[in-house]
Amino acid sequence: MLKLSLSELIQITGGKTGNSPIFCKDIQGLSTDSRNILPGQCFLAIKGEKYDGHNFILDAIQKDASAIIANESYPVASGIPIPVIQVPQTLDALEKIALHHYKQFPLLCIAITGSVGKTTTKHLACSILSNRFGVLKSPKSFNNSLGVSLTLLELESIHKVLVMELGANAPGEIAHLTKMIKPDIGLITCVAPCHLEGFHSLSGVEQAKSEILLGMGEESVFITNADDCACQRILSKFPGKTVTFSLEKTSDFHAQNIRKEKDGIAFKMNGEEYFSPLPGLHNLYNLLASMAIATQAGMTPEEIKDSLSSLQLPAMRMEVKQSGGITVINDAYNANPKSMTAALEYLEQFPSTRKIAVLGSMLELGKESHHYHALIGKEAAAKNLDFLFAIGKEAKDIAIGAKESGMPEDKIFFYDDNINIEKELLPLLKQGDVVLLKASRRIKLEELVSKIIC
Repeated sequence: MLKLSLSELIQITGGKTGNSPIFCKDIQGLSTDSRNILPGQCFLAIKGEKYDGHNFILDAIQKDASAIIANESYPVASGIPIPVIQVPQTLDALEKIALHHYKQFPLLCIAITGSVGKTTTKHLACSILSNRFGVLKSPKSFNNSLGVSLTLLELESIHKVLVMELGANAPGEIAHLTKMIKPDIGLITCVAPCHLEGFHSLSGVEQAKSEILLGMGEESVFITNADDCACQRILSKFPGKTVTFSLEKTSDFHAQNIRKEKDGIAFKMNGEEYFSPLPGLHNLYNLLASMAIATQAGMTPEEIKDSLSSLQLPAMRMEVKQSGGITVINDAYNANPKSMTAALEYLEQFPSTRKIAVLGSMLELGKESHHYHALIGKEAAAKNLDFLFAIGKEAKDIAIGAKESGMPEDKIFFYDDNINIEKELLPLLKQGDVVLLKASRRIKLEELVSKIIC
């Protein structure tokens, strides 16, 4: 837990006290959420898209906060009994505090980025590593500056390995994060069309993902996908040790003799037989990446193999639920063209009487949105679906693409949002049906699960 004196906090942040406090206590942790702040913690006010933390400073004081960190522009009211430290930007101050705390712990730092699978790979790697080490991982998709800083503040002496997910919507964001944490092991899962509003092109995505190398030295290890041409170009730029994984090309972690079995996938790698309980061939890439991380962290093949049987995916990633003879595949956490294709391939191979795809908009694709949504529609038409539901303004192109590719019009439905889809979907369902839910996060297709699975 973060423990600082007031003078240390001022020195680290470069801030100035904006009032004459009555009480000056040591800092026992930090919070950016006034609803959850604990007595003795410092409250750091952040101005976000929806809320401004400065509006909740008095709430934090009433909950016995030990100090306040606010922007210079915040007018400090008279009579505030605890120190108010004013800084140019509170998010920058948060980073400085988090970095100071991070430097107190000698540990192995692992950073993961990529267009698809970074959260799943982080989750799997931590599951394997935790069989030997005390592991701290960034929760959910805490992969921006705020999320990374808050994760670093959770470090304690029991942690020997830190696993971070690095995300970005625009150039330079991963560079900033990797220079901040300086990973000992860096990994790129793949490079694919995503966040094109910020990156503008696939080459822009590749350049952004390659920024992870900027925080890594020759003593670091870079792990990446040997089946991905962009990843191989990035690998060629790194002067240190490199490790690769693949399903197709030769690599250090090359899954071969892949067999789909009832409860997962069996494969052979480096002369050893392995079994993955995870659904979908695309998750085998995530597993191989995780195994490569664990190996570089010092775990033995036996330790890694023993940990595989208990692996599970994070919520809303190929999450299968059944009731009344109907199966729902909830893969609605997020979507881009590559992950959408993988989900359709999994649906195609899933044993069922009928197959129904509910596909929502893939957001942040910029000027390429029309092209990629139409392409998914074409792919959906080729999967012999019984019904296709397209949800969201952008997803109209999925419906159009499917129709133009020969899917019967009476099997295609389009809705602007997911509010009224149940009126058409639910009466269609029969025993033996499987329903895939896949869309970008803001479409909230997971809300349909409870309506389908009663």
